[in-house]
Amino acid sequence: MNMSPEVNTSKFVKANDITLHYNEIGDPAGEPVVWIHGGGPGATALSNFSRNMAGMSKYRNLLFDMPQYGQSDKPVIKDPRLAFNASHVISALDNLGVEKAHFVGNSMGGGTSAKVAMEAPEKVDRLVLMGAAGVFPEGMEMPKGIGLLMSYFQPGGASPEKMGELIRTFVYDSSVLTEELIQSRYEASIDPEILAAREASEAMALEDITEGLGRIQSKTLLLWGRDDLFVPLESGLTYEREIPDARLFVVPNCGHWVQWEHVDLFNSLVEQFLVGELDG
Repeated sequence: MNMSPEVNTSKFVKANDITLHYNEIGDPAGEPVVWIHGGGPGATALSNFSRNMAGMSKYRNLLFDMPQYGQSDKPVIKDPRLAFNASHVISALDNLGVEKAHFVGNSMGGGTSAKVAMEAPEKVDRLVLMGAAGVFPEGMEMPKGIGLLMSYFQPGGASPEKMGELIRTFVYDSSVLTEELIQSRYEASIDPEILAAREASEAMALEDITEGLGRIQSKTLLLWGRDDLFVPLESGLTYEREIPDARLFVVPNCGHWVQWEHVDLFNSLVEQFLVGELDG
């Protein structure tokens, strides 16, 4: 099984008119699982999910960097972000010959995965969404984390200090973070190519996909940190109510990164869900 360092798992695939980078980790003959990261500056799929890979080694894990992130192309984006991402993920899977896969997505990646399930239900087997973006209950105030995210590049530009403040808001207990993670995310966020693409793109609008959730046919597991400062639990309750076959698991003493703060619990729940042990 391929659990090698990033350089040995790094691959590229054409997706519509751009190229996406992805890491392929695990058993090449296993069931495919697509992992899609959040929208924070400097994010990549590998940085979001590296702590989960050892426990998922029986699967063919495809960790995609979204457009404008990581080693993927940095196009100018004028369309709604979740729809844009979803279209490119669908194209990438077609070009890889992956007919159907499980999906795991957090934050922007959760909204993107939900959008794939709406637009190409034949592509999605089981769906795992963590702190998924794209749902805004009536009367919900701007979450603290979203405010920090939107102000990261302005005023005064990005800095390691601002990245540290932002990353600490992702979690309930910041002792699980490392200075290496903060520094690597900061350095990735100031890539000149990324900055130029962001400058020319439409602002990352708060895209609401609530009306389409009822079209999702996949069995869905929702994982939410009770103390999420980016996508509050109220959004998770909306996902649970609107998706026909969804179950919600709320994790106490946990922020926006269930997969990072509670690795063993996360891996156990996802594994049980993917093999059908949580059905019923």
